[in-house]
Amino acid sequence: MQDLNQEHAAPGWRKPLIAALLLGGAVSAAAGIANAFHNSSDFQWSGAHLLLHHVDPWREELAGNPRGLIYKIQQPNYLPLLYVLISPVGLLSAVAAQKVWAFCNLAFLLLSLWGTNRFYGLRSFSGAGLVTALALMATPMRVAIGNGQQSLLVLLVWCLALQHVRLQRRDITIAGISYLKFSFAPPLVMYLWLKNGFRALLWSAIPALAGLIVVWLWMTHGHSLHQLVVFAFEPLKVAQHGYFPIGEDPNLMDQIEPFLWGHTLTMVQYTAIILTPSLLLTFLMLFNAIKRHPGSSAQWHLALLGGASYILFRHHPYDAVTLLFPLAYSVSQWRSPLAKTAFFLLTSVMVLERITYALAARSPWYRATPHVMFALEVIALWLIWRLPSEQSTFSQE
Repeated sequence: MQDLNQEHAAPGWRKPLIAALLLGGAVSAAAGIANAFHNSSDFQWSGAHLLLHHVDPWREELAGNPRGLIYKIQQPNYLPLLYVLISPVGLLSAVAAQKVWAFCNLAFLLLSLWGTNRFYGLRSFSGAGLVTALALMATPMRVAIGNGQQSLLVLLVWCLALQHVRLQRRDITIAGISYLKFSFAPPLVMYLWLKNGFRALLWSAIPALAGLIVVWLWMTHGHSLHQLVVFAFEPLKVAQHGYFPIGEDPNLMDQIEPFLWGHTLTMVQYTAIILTPSLLLTFLMLFNAIKRHPGSSAQWHLALLGGASYILFRHHPYDAVTLLFPLAYSVSQWRSPLAKTAFFLLTSVMVLERITYALAARSPWYRATPHVMFALEVIALWLIWRLPSEQSTFSQE
């Protein structure tokens, strides 16, 4: 098949097919918006609303939400930074806020697609249209919008901060905003450290620290240092309090988890055992990509980071939005058979997830489905690793 960035002499069926896929993507995005209007159960309006009224949302959740102030299942297991950023929607009613946030999430996705297509040199209708259509059709994107999740905000932050050949202090600081959803933090910390050294970690911590200080100043009168420490650790306690190991999501940590069931372990031991392999594999992969391939492209680096972040670390399926980067990279390298294979594997994970699980539900092998999806993801990540890593010059329309 010809390079998707070269429109001349393209098969006559290509453009109608892309147009049909874009229509399907628009329908999928509309379904996500409609779900958000009636659901948006994970949107963190409750935390922002309570903080604006000088109520500690983390303390309310840790106390069991006795006054019913935490709306739906909006457990405040995020850093104070998030609630500072979304404080304007905290001024609205819950119903109005979830509608506003639905359109914000759609805007985050569209901006991320625009930036990612440019970053990967996909400026033709075939290349950019294909990535855009599949992303809009993808289950993670639709569910993230429908549930009012924050993963698309993280995706946009990574697009703004990491889509550069060289990362400046400004980029690193912006990247630190994504720490608000700390399940994305471990691989990003290693990436920034390997790319720009230890000082980059200090710069990336600035947004989280600023959010903590703003909440501390807003919520306290005496501004005691003890209360500052309380606000720093309460989100982590809420995350631990609301954690229920199920081992059913297609990522490495969830794949390891069932082997630990039945063993008497503390939470620290439990976390260390399932987290260490993910950290080690991510470090080795990024170290080899960045340090041992000094001429390799930022496009390749970000594709590896986006894949490792979701595949190797604990996430729910709606956090698979970072697979956008390896998906776009596979399209940009379309002439390679490895790229085509990676593309179809990633598409099966992102777009066909709901269909796969629905079909598997009718078979006795349903419980094996997450393992199969995980295997497809690992193969796709390995193929991305094997793709050309040099800085590429892409064709344009």
